Amino acid sequence: QGCFYSKEAPFQPIQIMEHGRLKNRQFVRMDSDTKTIIYRSHDDSEHTVRYDDGQVKLDWRLDWPGRWWLLGIDIEPFGRDHATKGGSYDTGKRIAREVYDIDAPVPVPYDFINRTGDTKKMSASKGTGVNAHDVVDMLPPEVVRYFILRYSPAKRLYFDETDSLVRLVDDFAAMKQHPQNELDKQLLFLCTDGLDQPAVSSIPFSHLVISYQAALCDMVKTVEILRRSSEYAHIVDEEEAVIITELGYVSRWLEKWAPESLKFRLTDEVNPDEFSSEQKEYLRRLADDIAEAPAGADGNWFHQAIYAYKESGLLLPRELFTTIYRVLIGKDSGPRAGWFLSILPRDWLIERLRLVK
Repeated sequence: QGCFYSKEAPFQPIQIMEHGRLKNRQFVRMDSDTKTIIYRSHDDSEHTVRYDDGQVKLDWRLDWPGRWWLLGIDIEPFGRDHATKGGSYDTGKRIAREVYDIDAPVPVPYDFINRTGDTKKMSASKGTGVNAHDVVDMLPPEVVRYFILRYSPAKRLYFDETDSLVRLVDDFAAMKQHPQNELDKQLLFLCTDGLDQPAVSSIPFSHLVISYQAALCDMVKTVEILRRSSEYAHIVDEEEAVIITELGYVSRWLEKWAPESLKFRLTDEVNPDEFSSEQKEYLRRLADDIAEAPAGADGNWFHQAIYAYKESGLLLPRELFTTIYRVLIGKDSGPRAGWFLSILPRDWLIERLRLVK
């Protein structure tokens, strides 16, 4: 109460909210009874503001040790830029000891997170950052933790929201299914502790991405497709709710971050003029084979049906597959052809292959 600092020794430990922005202002006096601070503005006029309603903030180097004291912090992770000699942690450590009479928390400096291919850390102002809200919207929480915790804090991390993200989720799912050692088990615990429900299934994220698009982005149909697979049927029985949750992440990722190379959809129409006579003959024969296929024909059956035309002389081996992708999704590549054909409605598939006459 009555704490006062003169003009002769200006003291600016505070920032004041003015017009929606924090401004550095000269501290004049504080009254703890009324919970107010008097400060001097840039035009040398004095103003009074309450400090208990979010209008006043300590300067960063004072605010940080103040929070250590108030919150009883024992361990403090922070970016390596704060760990330089004479930096924020060094000054905070001294303020903690000399002002608050506490020991500074144990420091855990960490390196930055860069975008893949960038040499500098992410910067929102420069347009090189990734919104944290987007990250937790596109990635299950356990995978976000996995991305951060699987390496030493001293290691620089590189974030890629496209192809590498798929591998990241697959890597976590693999570790979840088969932890290799005690460190994996500890990491898995840290990644999942406190979560109400898992959001990563035992089915690879990469496979869910393909299955979801093959099912025309319908979650129920995707689950039906997975249930028909001998490889994944038992997982669907055990983890259906988790799969549905994970498909939500798949859907959002495809919409916002997925590269075009991983996206596909069944084309609505086919132009026969875009196919050679040899390609048309191949598709016609393949349609006839599929019409005679057993009801339970799996991906391997369809793969063998395609590969049987390798010696036909109609097309080169690679064209056997690119022709199928072009007639189905309008691209030269796509998901595993045999598996892809096996999950499509049989009548629709035969009709589509025969459209190219």
